[in-house]
This record gives sequence, structure tokens and C-alpha cells, in this order.
Amino acid sequence: MKYSGFDEYSFREYVNKALISARKVLDVNRNPEVAEDQDHSYDDKFAFAEFLSNTFIAAQMNLLENIGMNQDKIEKIYSMVHDDKRSVMIRFQAEDSCKFEKETIADVIQYDSEHITETVQEKSGILGGTSTKTKKDTQRHKVIQKVKESHWRVNLKYRLFCYAGNEPDKNPVELCSRTVSTIITTTGGKVCPRKEKTIHKFLETPLTWLFQNMKPGKKVWNAGFRIDRTAESCRTPRRNDQIESAFKFCTVINKFAKNVNHFFSQTVENDILGSHNPANPKPMPRNLSSMDNSSVFCPILPLFENKDNLAGTASRGENPRSLLVLPANNINSAESPILSIGDIDLFLNEQCRTIQDSFQSLESAFSSSEEKLISSFEAQIFLILTESSKLTEVYGLCINYIENMLKTQLITAIGKKVTPKDFDQFMRFHNRKLFLEQYCPKPFCYSIRRSEDHSPEGLLSIEATNNADSIDPCFTYVKHIDGENALPIKIPLNAATQVQISGERYLHGWMNHKFENHEPLSYQLTARARQFSSFILMIGTVAGPDTFIPKDAIIIQNKDEILIPILLNELPSAKEFKDSIASLSPEQQRFATAFRGMQLESSVFGVCVVQLKPQMEKLLGLTNDSLTKEIKLTQDLMELFSDYQIPSSLLSFDGNTQEESTRIRLDRVKENVKAVMDAIDAAKKKQLEEGKLRAERESRRAEEEDERVRRAEVRFAMVCEARSAPPPPPRKSQQAMDCFTPQDAFARGGIHSPPQAKQIFSASAERESRRAEEELGRAKEEWNRCADRRSSRPQNMVLCAARSAPPPQPMMVCAARSAPPPPSRKIQQAMDCFTPQDAFARGGIHSPPQAKQIFSASTRNDAANDTAETQENNHMDYADTQTITDGTIDFSMIPKQLDQIFETHDTDGSIRSTILETGINWIQIRQPDLLSNSKRSILNESGRKDGKNKAFDLLDALSRSGALPISCAELHIIVAVTHRFENDLMGTVIQDNINPIEKVEKSILMIASMIHQERSATNLLSTTDHRDRLVNSFPELLHLEN
Repeated sequence: MKYSGFDEYSFREYVNKALISARKVLDVNRNPEVAEDQDHSYDDKFAFAEFLSNTFIAAQMNLLENIGMNQDKIEKIYSMVHDDKRSVMIRFQAEDSCKFEKETIADVIQYDSEHITETVQEKSGILGGTSTKTKKDTQRHKVIQKVKESHWRVNLKYRLFCYAGNEPDKNPVELCSRTVSTIITTTGGKVCPRKEKTIHKFLETPLTWLFQNMKPGKKVWNAGFRIDRTAESCRTPRRNDQIESAFKFCTVINKFAKNVNHFFSQTVENDILGSHNPANPKPMPRNLSSMDNSSVFCPILPLFENKDNLAGTASRGENPRSLLVLPANNINSAESPILSIGDIDLFLNEQCRTIQDSFQSLESAFSSSEEKLISSFEAQIFLILTESSKLTEVYGLCINYIENMLKTQLITAIGKKVTPKDFDQFMRFHNRKLFLEQYCPKPFCYSIRRSEDHSPEGLLSIEATNNADSIDPCFTYVKHIDGENALPIKIPLNAATQVQISGERYLHGWMNHKFENHEPLSYQLTARARQFSSFILMIGTVAGPDTFIPKDAIIIQNKDEILIPILLNELPSAKEFKDSIASLSPEQQRFATAFRGMQLESSVFGVCVVQLKPQMEKLLGLTNDSLTKEIKLTQDLMELFSDYQIPSSLLSFDGNTQEESTRIRLDRVKENVKAVMDAIDAAKKKQLEEGKLRAERESRRAEEEDERVRRAEVRFAMVCEARSAPPPPPRKSQQAMDCFTPQDAFARGGIHSPPQAKQIFSASAERESRRAEEELGRAKEEWNRCADRRSSRPQNMVLCAARSAPPPQPMMVCAARSAPPPPSRKIQQAMDCFTPQDAFARGGIHSPPQAKQIFSASTRNDAANDTAETQENNHMDYADTQTITDGTIDFSMIPKQLDQIFETHDTDGSIRSTILETGINWIQIRQPDLLSNSKRSILNESGRKDGKNKAFDLLDALSRSGALPISCAELHIIVAVTHRFENDLMGTVIQDNINPIEKVEKSILMIASMIHQERSATNLLSTTDHRDRLVNSFPELLHLEN
């Protein structure tokens, strides 16, 4: 359960000890038992909670009495609370100081030993005898160290008092105080063990609740705790405002008591007294932590007793010992199994007696000296505060035991712990009895077929998938709308094409209930096709009375199975939305309202199924059922329409449709299909041969181009290498220099000296280098042109050229950097996939340049689709139209009207409109061929987009780009809501005291009446008993027509 805090082991241990103590106090004939073992009513549990709370208050006052509380102080504090209307606080203040007193020298014995020596002497007597004499010498050695001791005067002052409001110095009510001084001795130098003065942080907690639940009596004060069962917040004996306030008081008083005890045990005992370190230490006295409070009796007992065998005291004694007692009217009746007030007086008196006995034991264990920081007085305060903490813990155990008792009894009555799955099964069973047969929720599982006379083409269902062993269909409240009486639905395929469909409509209301701390169910939309069957599945939203905007689409055929995860995104409830915008500005409210209206309208989920065979018959001019048994013809038509995108005019029957028979029409279509298939095969062969020739030519050209570039690179590399060394002269110049001598200088011209000849040769080398660079530049330009042609070449041709070419050199990479940018991604993908084998598959009669134009047109078509999707996503209609328009249901307005109903009748704010969306990864189960097994694959975003494009292309072909309506289609409109509970199932019943069946009944009546367009939900109910019961339960929702 959501709120859990019951420790059954600790409770059982305490009850066993309490029974032993209770039997000592009561008569020997009494036999009280644990509450669950006695017969009692639900009202007795409320009285029991009040009984335990009043006992707790009386026991706490007994503890306060032992630390200074008395009748006068109670009257004064009671007046602060009830007359002055002030809160009352109890505060603990303390301070200490340390001052040097004196310094002394102490003798510390370091070594102490004793040595005994015996001496024996013998003497001869006169008569010849001898006598012995023993002498003992004792020597004692002692080593004494002189240690300097510092003596410090430590003063401790504390007080415990109550005050009103925030004025602790104005008329405080002091409970106890003490000022004490003692000497602390330290060694090791004159170092102060404490600060000169320390004012400790005060500790305080409110006592207001304790005195609010007290009433003055004739002789003593009475505990006045009562549970207001008429309050709306009162759920159970444990879950109500009064018990919650008591638990808050227990929390703060428990913390206060432990903090004060921590001051005495840690600050005083460990820190202050722990610094006492004399040269000759003495045994430490008993400390506070070793105290045992088990001897103090706890009067809070979760016991019942059968009043038929009651032989105890039913009335109060004359002189109760406690300051505060239980009121006489706390026990409701003589039949109540709760213990009597006389018994409680005995228990409270026993508490007082055991406290006094414990005090006497503490006086003997702790010194009562005025110079002891921890004396018997501090020990008594420590005991009282420890017992106060114990009382709060026992009280919490006993109150939580009442709730645990409810849980145990409910599980015993049902025989098991009910789970959300059990609740869901019960609601299915209950709804079959609650509603008339035509209004009962039905499983969302539909066969895809033309009519009852035809076999199903496939199956469409929404299923819960958390349990792998069993998959349960979801149940919805469904209204069937005849397609003949409904307007056609428009489906935009792109910005230029809009298809009209007609057929059966189904309006579904899906109620999903959800409990806290429970893993929500996962749902999936499942679509299956049978062998040699096909249909198109579209998923999207309904944007008006006649518009369906598909977000995803896919062709399902030949035993394909698609599993589409469905995500449930809950919107805030109508009550939460209203409360959230209450403090916003008018502009902010209008913005939030408009945006919520868009969210509600977009929550209408749509699933459209288009059957292909009937539309093909209509498109090709065939009669109904012509393709039912034509399996091969149907498969060929699917291939031509979806793969090759052949226009329907090349395949359809062109004769007089009224005079020609079915067989003639069918034969004519077969002939057309065969002619187109033959043309496709011929074109494939021709383009395959042409493709091979083009590949060979391109391969040779690529080799030549690569050879030219390679030669230019080698030449340029040689020139670059020559630049790093003295430039070599050209070949002819080098030969001339080799044979040059001074003797034949004049013979060769005689006009140049050797230095002048070298300058001529260097100039010639530079001209040769520039010529090589120019040639390399031309090679680069040629390489760029080659790269451009290579990018436009079909992929297989490029591969052939690449196989025959050597690996690229570094300089080739440099040249490639200057190449123009590649084509766009979508056109490049189309070119990469282009081969001679599939040339005709993309048109068959086009050359490669024409194919590029086709692919560019395809890219523009994709852009148009993206534009349509953008228009869909940006769709927001602010007009508040009516649900019924000219006899046609505006499905997009149903969530908005449901939201208005929820705002009026859902006072808990637990019903939330829910947006259905498809998940990211779809699962596709496909059998590649008849001889292989089915394979499971994941359809990611890219795969879904490809499937959507293929489905839209097929719809475009079957409808002649929107000119031919599609008549054989089904549209399922789903409006989903979620009833969310704040607790888990058992916690909702036990802790919140809510019957989830009634809450869900109210929710389903609201959604069922809206789905079935019934003015009164009573018209949906099966029997008058259900009508009367629900009218009494929900009179504001249900009304009977006259």
C-alpha cells in the first residue's frame, strides 16, 4: 500500500508483554485478547482509535506530572490555548560556564613493591642441645610522581518551561529547572576543557494539540479526543484529520524528547564530565545510557474483551492517581468489546506506580548531591522523556494495527490479495451484467473482409502485451456507423492529392484504469494478413467530421504481421487544468485553453483499413468478386502497381462494361497484364546489354584518364624533387655541357664564357619546370571532369573502372579535393541504386538522363509529402463546433465535450483524457517465400517512411490520384481516457476507503453515453435494479426521462 508503516513483528512482541502485564493488573477471571480475535463492528474500530488516542493523552500527562506539571499549571496552559487562542510551546534552555579554580600537586604512585628477608640463627645449649631463631626483615620500595592538576569550576543551568505564542519571556510556566556547580580536574597543563561560557541552542516543540484535546472535569481533567466522522476527509479509523494531527504531535514530541536526552547523555555526561581527568581517577558512576525503562507500565493496550464474560470494574474509582482520565462516554455501549473506563483507570494508576518505583531505584543508583551534574534528578528527567518516546512509538503501532486489521480481514474475506489484473477481469464480467447487450464493451478485434459471405483477408486488434503467456484484447465501448449514412472521409496524400474513402465507421471509447505503484500495461496494435491477401493500414488522427490525417501507412500482404506499440500519454484532468489556470492572467488563460483544445482534438486516434481487391476491380472495370479466385492475376497487379507504378489505363478493361460478361472483362485484363509484363522483361534484357556495353566503355575511359593523371603526377613529383636539389639542365643541354671544354668554346660560338653557359642552362631548366606545372594543371582539370563524369556514372560501371585502375596516389587525392561537390543525398542514392537490370523497373522506357529526371520528380513528391505532414502537425482549430453537424458526427469534438462532462461530474479529478500515439520501433513478421520460415525484423523510422511512401503510391494509383473514390474501407475512431487512482488497489480500498468499482462505473457511464450519443446513461443499463442503484449513487449524473 502507498502508506505503509506497520511493523508487525514489533507489534506482536509488544502485545505479548502487554498481555502479561495487563493480567497482573486485572482480576484473575479477566481474559482480554488482541482486538482481531474478538468479534466487533466497523464502528468499534473508530471507537477503538478514540480510546487509544485518549489513553495516549492521559499517559503523556502522567509523564509531565512527574517533571513538574500540576493542576494549576494545566489550568494556566489550558487558558492560553482555549481562551487566548494561542499556541503553546515547551522549551528546554541550557547554558554552562567553565572557570579556573586552583592548581594542586598530586602524588601519583608509579611503582610500589615490598621485599621480605628471613634470617635463621642456631645456638648450642648447655646440655648439648641446639636452638633456632628466625628473623624477618621487610623492605618496601615506592616510586611517587608529582603531577600538577588544574581544577576548574563548571556551572550548569537549565530549565524546562511552557509559554504562549512567540513570547517565551512573558508569563512562562516553568516545569522544572536546576543550577548546579562542580569541579573538573585536568592534567597536562592549564588548558581550559570548555569554553568560558556556552549558551546551548534551545530545544522546543508545540504542546497545543495535547491541550486542545483536554476538557475540564469535576475533580480531574478529561481527555477529549474525538474523530469527526462527518468530515469529508474522514476515510477510515486511521485515515482522518484527527489521527493525522495526533501522528504529527507524536513525531515532534518524540524528536523533542530524544534531543533533550541527547543533551544530558552526550553534552553533559560525555563532553563535560568526560573531560574530568584527575591524576588519580576513581571508578565512574552509573551513566544515563545504561538505564532500563522496561519496568514502567505502558497503558496503551490494543485489547478487546467479550463483555458477556466481563467481571471487571465498569465504573471509575473514587480517587484516580492520574491528572487526566478518559471520559465516561468514551465507551459507546455495553456491547462494545473495548475495555471499560475502570480498567483504564487501573492501567493509568499502574503507570504512575511504576514510575514512582523507578524513581526510587534511580535515587539509589545516582547521587543526589548538589554538586553532581548528573544526579538522580537528571536521571528522572531522562527516564520520563525516554518513556514519552516509547509512548509515541506504541501509539503509532496500535493505530496502524487497526488499518492492518482491516487489510487482513479483507484478504480473508476475498481469499486472496486482489491485483489490478483481477480488478480488470471483474470489470469485464460486471459490465456484461450492467449494460444492455448492444451497449456492452466489446473486444477490439475485427476481421478484415468484404462481407459475411467472404473469407477474412486479415485481422486487426489492440492487445495488452505485459504477460508473454497470454495476450488479451482491449475492450472498448463501440458505436457502429453505417457507411451509407456517413459522409466520405478525405485523406490527404500530399499537397496535390486527396483521396476520398467510404465504408463502415466504428467509434470506440477506451476506458483504461490505472493504480499507483503498479506497472502499467503495454499495448500494441496488431495487423495480420492471410496468404494471398493484402490491404493497406493507415494510422493517424481525425481532424474533423470528414478528414483523416494519416501519420503512418503500410501495405500488409501474404501472411505479413505488424506489431505496432501504442503509447498512452495522459493529459491533466479537467479539474487539475481548471485549478492550474485559476490564478493566471486572462491572456495566459486563453493561451492555455486554446492549446488544451488543440490537445483534446488531436487525441482522436484513427485506424483506417483499405481493402485492395475490391478497389482493383473498380479501377480495372471488373465486376465484383472477379479477383477473389484470381490469385496470380492479383499478385501481378500488385507488383505492377506498387513496384513498377504502371498506370491503370494500360491494364484496365476498355469495353462496354454493361454488355460484356465477367469472363470477357477478366480475360481482357489478363491480356493487358501479360503484354505489360512481356514489355518489362524485354526492356530488362535490352537495358542489361546496353548497360554492359556502357560499363565496358566507361571502364576503358576511366583507365585512360587515370593513366594520364598518373603520368602528370609523376612528372610533377620529379619537378618538385628537382627543386630541392640544384636544378638539372634539360637532356640536350646536359649533353652539351658534358662535351663543353674551353678549347672548343669558340668552335661552338665562341661568344660565351662557362658562367654564361650555366645561366643559359638554368633558364632552360626553369622553362621546363613551368611547362611541367602547366601540364599538371591541365591534368587536374581533366581529373575534375573525370570525377564529375564518374559521379554521374551508374554504380556498376564505376566499380568496373575501379577494379582495373591502380590504387590512388597521394597527388591524386590532392587533385580530388578540387572536385565539385557531390549531388544531393536523395538523388545520389537513386543513382547509386540504378542498374541496367532495374532500369525498366523504374519506367523501363527511359534512358539514364531521363531516369535522373524521374528521381528528381520523386524527390519533389517526397517534399510534397513532407509539406502535407507539416500542415497536419500545425493543424489547430479554435472553432468550438458542435459534435452533430448535418447528421454527421464530428469526431474531433468528442474529447472536448467529454472534458466538459468530466469538469462537472469528476469531483476527484481522476479522469484524464489520453492521447494515443504509435511507438518508434515496429515489429514486422514476414515470410519471404512459401518454403521459408517467418522472420522477425524491426521497422525503424526510415523503414516506416519507405512503407508509407509505397502505400501512398499504391493509393494514388488505385484512386487515379484522387479521381476515383475508395469505397471498401473501414475507419476506427478511438477516444481514450484514463481513470487514475492515487493509491494502489488494496490501498484504495483499505486506506482511502474508496470502492473502485463505483468510481469506474461512474467513469464508464460518462464515456459510454457520449459514445452511443445517449442523452441519459440510464438507457444503457440492463435492469431496473442497476438503474435504481446508480441513480441513488450518482444523482447528479443520471436522470430518468419522463
